[in-house]
Amino acid sequence: MKSLFFVLFCSITSVIFGQSTTVNALNYNSTTRDTLIEFPIGDHNQYKKIIMHYSMRCKDGLVSPGIAGQTNIGCGEWDYSCNTNIVDSTQVDSLKRVGPDHVISGFEGTLYEFTTQPIYTTVRQTIRDVEYNTSNLISIIDVGEGTQGDLYDIGLDGDVKTHLFLVNSADIQSQGVTAGEIGRMRWDVFGNSSQFDNLRISMRSTSADAVSATELFSGDWTEVYQNNIEIKGGVFLNFYQNFIWDGSSNILIQMNYESSSDSPVRFYGDLDSDKEVLTVNGSNDKYVTCGPSGNFISEEGIPDVSDEITVSFWSFGDHKLPVNTTIFEGVDDANRRQANVHLPWSNGQVYWDCGGNGGNYDRINMVVNPDDFKNKWTHWAFTKNVSTGIMNIYLNGELLVTGSEKSNPIDIKRFSLGSSSGSSPTYWQGSLDDFQVWNKEFSQEEIKSSMRSRVDASHSDYSNLMMYFDFDGDVSNGLVDKSSYNNNMTANGQLIQRDWRSHQLVKNISIGNKVPNFFLLKGNYQYDVVETQVDNLIENLPSRVDRYVLEGTDRVLDETFYYYTAGEQPIFDEDYNQIGTEVIAGEDFIFIQDMNYFSKSPLVYELMSFVTPYGINLDLGIEGKTWSFDVTEFGPILKGNKRIFMNRGGQWQEDMDIRFEFVEGTPVRDVVNITQLWPVTSSGYQDILNNNRFEPREVNINNDTKSTEMKGVITGHGQEGEFIPRTHTMSMNGVPLSYQVWTECSDNPVYPQGGTWVYDRAGWCPGAPSDVQRFDVTDFISSMGSNTVDYSINTAAGDSRYIVNMQLVEYGDPNYSNDVELLEIRNPSSEIIHERYNPACQAPVIKIRNNGTQPLTQLEINYGFDNDGEVLLTDGQTYLWNGNLGFLEEEEIELPFFPGLTLPEGAKFRVKFNGDDEDTDNNTLVSDIRAVDHYDNDVIIQFKTNFVSSETSYTVYDQNGTVVLQKLSSNVAGNTVYTDTLRNLNGCYQLVINDTGGDGLSWWANNDGDGYIAVRADGAGWTTLPADFGSVYRYDFTTGIIVSTDDVTADEVMTIFPNPVSAGLYIELDNRLSNGSILITNEMGQQLHTENIKGRTDFYIEEINRFTSGVYHLTVITESSTFTQRFVKI
Repeated sequence: MKSLFFVLFCSITSVIFGQSTTVNALNYNSTTRDTLIEFPIGDHNQYKKIIMHYSMRCKDGLVSPGIAGQTNIGCGEWDYSCNTNIVDSTQVDSLKRVGPDHVISGFEGTLYEFTTQPIYTTVRQTIRDVEYNTSNLISIIDVGEGTQGDLYDIGLDGDVKTHLFLVNSADIQSQGVTAGEIGRMRWDVFGNSSQFDNLRISMRSTSADAVSATELFSGDWTEVYQNNIEIKGGVFLNFYQNFIWDGSSNILIQMNYESSSDSPVRFYGDLDSDKEVLTVNGSNDKYVTCGPSGNFISEEGIPDVSDEITVSFWSFGDHKLPVNTTIFEGVDDANRRQANVHLPWSNGQVYWDCGGNGGNYDRINMVVNPDDFKNKWTHWAFTKNVSTGIMNIYLNGELLVTGSEKSNPIDIKRFSLGSSSGSSPTYWQGSLDDFQVWNKEFSQEEIKSSMRSRVDASHSDYSNLMMYFDFDGDVSNGLVDKSSYNNNMTANGQLIQRDWRSHQLVKNISIGNKVPNFFLLKGNYQYDVVETQVDNLIENLPSRVDRYVLEGTDRVLDETFYYYTAGEQPIFDEDYNQIGTEVIAGEDFIFIQDMNYFSKSPLVYELMSFVTPYGINLDLGIEGKTWSFDVTEFGPILKGNKRIFMNRGGQWQEDMDIRFEFVEGTPVRDVVNITQLWPVTSSGYQDILNNNRFEPREVNINNDTKSTEMKGVITGHGQEGEFIPRTHTMSMNGVPLSYQVWTECSDNPVYPQGGTWVYDRAGWCPGAPSDVQRFDVTDFISSMGSNTVDYSINTAAGDSRYIVNMQLVEYGDPNYSNDVELLEIRNPSSEIIHERYNPACQAPVIKIRNNGTQPLTQLEINYGFDNDGEVLLTDGQTYLWNGNLGFLEEEEIELPFFPGLTLPEGAKFRVKFNGDDEDTDNNTLVSDIRAVDHYDNDVIIQFKTNFVSSETSYTVYDQNGTVVLQKLSSNVAGNTVYTDTLRNLNGCYQLVINDTGGDGLSWWANNDGDGYIAVRADGAGWTTLPADFGSVYRYDFTTGIIVSTDDVTADEVMTIFPNPVSAGLYIELDNRLSNGSILITNEMGQQLHTENIKGRTDFYIEEINRFTSGVYHLTVITESSTFTQRFVKI
């Protein structure tokens, strides 16, 4: 058995290939992470390689500072999984699931008692009749001074109203009334009698001098009267508790009633501009109760909402809250959340989700007092502004919670009210009224000023009203939109439309100045109160009961019923305090059992598992960084029109650019097939151990298959899953293939990052592709038929969750006998995967692989500067490697030191193999030479340790690998500065700083203190090296005149003239430079001219006359030396 552990990186940006086709999937300006792209068709084995180029940059190339409100303007603040997937709709994915055979809305147990007869919730009202024993009238307060000419009617049939009156203390005092007890109210009415139900009178003192909604809905009210009464003629309303007037305050009087008579009673009306009455009118006003089994659906969504939104409504949550509820949800064409409110979720938090891309949506949430979401009417408003990134939640006009940097756009193509979207929705548990959606972000002042008013065409923002439901008309078939956009909705399931009660009214307010003429009576009263309990029965909604059956391995809905929940039912008082319990007898029980089944969906292959970096202060440049991955094994899938999407939450943390390169030629071996063994899911360890996920499966092997490989990508999440190494096991036909899922992160090439990036993790690191594990299972295949694959974990604990991707790749016979591939140039290089080794002037390092069936035992390697597609050779730039590599085996090779790597940035480095080879296209790579720092004089290194000096040491090596200086951790003290001077250096050197703690010299998340290391030339300024480097930092630099050890100067061995030069340049070389090359570069390091010396000593370079005016460098490179002189072009 052979186990390989690697991610397939490719140095493709510098490889020399033949014909290729590029397919672009996403670019930095893409507004989606879910798209259809067209891949080439035909035989995938016509391509020797398929390369996925994966580029990432911080949004718009910006840097996110650690400042509140700016932490996501560039790279996202937090690390997220960000996986790339491709869908093959011609195949079916099947995911093992366990689900109940009955789903009952609003019920979470296993034994459901029900009845088919309606059930009612009892709300017990106390009616109080007052019987006077003695009374002593002291004074009468005339509230109104009306005449017969000004009539005031109340008690029309169907009236549901609240009135608010203010009695000014000055008016009371002017009538000679002093402080004391007010115990009665007298109505002098005429006309017909009228029945007043639920007549309530409440009073309170106030310093306010006018009626207002604020006064009505605030303060401590004293209820003095509550009864059902017929009013005719002069009537005394005897208070069941007296109101104590303090003699100086104004008095507010609140009156609630519901009338059921054909004609009103009439008061004389006092038409006085100084007096006002506030009226809350609930007549003909209705609301809807829509849980736990009913909702409204719009298949058209709300198309005109994209950049701004305000959703507002009145709600009355059920007494059972908090449970999981959704009051509304809007989704896009792919059924991904775009707008959603949980009011609340079972944890007592209110959630506002709005705006999404690729399944990642913006969210704000907060724990809310239960009194604010159940058993009373409250007003909610939810807003978002995409351009400012601000989301808000308002409760009764007051800001509850706000969030910033929430800039995902809004795209609502389907909308559900009263539940979540989908076939098995989560319902809202309660009642709703005045539901409004606007395509404008309303301010707090706008919300507060309009929340108690009806909306009509006179509203200043009426054109922004996208959806408005007042629930007053017939709702049995659906809702008619009262906005101008006709966004109607269809009713589903069981719903109840109800009338408002007068004492609960909260909206539809008006203020007039005609006050009815009634009287308050002050005196001494002795009375008895006779209380009568009246039960108001409120019909409950039934629960929706979905019964499921198995059809093969599919769980299908068989039938839907609507049953009422039997058993114990609460009894409430009028404030919805539970005061008792009644038992409702059930007709039968449903015993809910689990059933095992497989859900089906189009087959999804995970192409790449990546985790985004911690983004604070991270700069990836305007061009970003590119990783290149060999995805040739996906050839059978990367054909024709395919959906590609990114998910797992990180897809919008950064800008993404993804393109596929199809390189023509013969592959190392044909790809026969690739199988996604299980759907890629995140699962808890217990589900894995219990085979509820990643259960054993049978797979068929094709007859053409010659070798088979299992590969896995496993990433651990949750506190214990992420930070504890575990042994995971794949198996083929019972043969275990175990390995530890654990990744060192302190040597991550993307560094430093803003968070806890240095911590090792289970299979992944922030800012890096996840680890891929591969096993050759050819020897374990029992036949070309069915084989059993399995996956499990040895053990785990706590919050251990794993995203698992397992695939089986089948190959044909190898296509080459003799072929060696140059996989990468580690240094010199500008690729992100080699960032830890570059810029470099040390000996080049390459990686090779034997793609042939014959052992690779010897290889001649030429290397040097790139010269128009060829290696610019000198005598010492050929290396003969000896070894023994079998098929697909790899080896890293350090080549002899190349002095040309000390040149300025801009030159190219080329490696090429010599000899017989069946595929010469993969024998050459070209990489960038990045300039290292140069110091002209003696080099000084200053090293300050942090408090934990035992972790950090450093070593300086010369270009031959010899130690020049070493500062061991055992020889230094904590929080101390050490200075070393290196004298008489000449050439390329490497300073390597090692930290065994993996957290560098300075890191925000530990208590080690702050150290540093800095370098300078004697007499020059300091170059401070990064202190937050994780486990190791390599710093290459040059010093001296960069010549051979013979101490020969450039002036001794080369002459250039004229200097300055206006036309051609003459060069005369010493015989000691008879074998080498000439290189001319500008001040930017760009290579302008190269040629081989080939034994010549005299040269004339005519093309100098085409150079622009400026300073240039002429460099002569031999096998052991580099000489440079400057000249000026005029």
